[in-house]
Amino acid sequence: MIEKPKKPRGKPFAKGVSGNPAGRPQGSRNRATPLRELISDDQSDAIVNMMIKAAMDGNLTAARYLLDRLAPASPSQPIMIDLPLIDTVEAGAQAIDVTLKAVGQGDITLNEAKEVIELIKDRIKLIETVSFEQRLLKVEQEIRDECLPLEFSMRD
Repeated sequence: MIEKPKKPRGKPFAKGVSGNPAGRPQGSRNRATPLRELISDDQSDAIVNMMIKAAMDGNLTAARYLLDRLAPASPSQPIMIDLPLIDTVEAGAQAIDVTLKAVGQGDITLNEAKEVIELIKDRIKLIETVSFEQRLLKVEQEIRDECLPLEFSMRD
């Protein structure tokens, strides 16, 4: 069987050498910059008003363009589900059940549920870590208490 040559790992180009030597020259301006400079403030107001009128007349492309610029969709929307207070591992398991039930009812999407469950799992890990630390401190204290009160008696 013929093996394919392996791609170089890491940075395949020497320092200061581009992978595209015929690429965009340094210091060159964006194509939109000269166009923006040609349009005066008065003209830009007229163009915006024309876009608004087109959108109001039913031009869906103009409406979408305006909405994308004026009210862009937030990358993350609040997720509205009622979760119990997560102060124990069992409460975390109940919160995951509530989240899965919300998916089943169509209240939240599967991706939203994944994000919520990740947060719940992080909270559960924190609770477990704090609980472990408390138990460890208690055991260490018990060991110290058993070892420290050693009494020596010296007979003359």
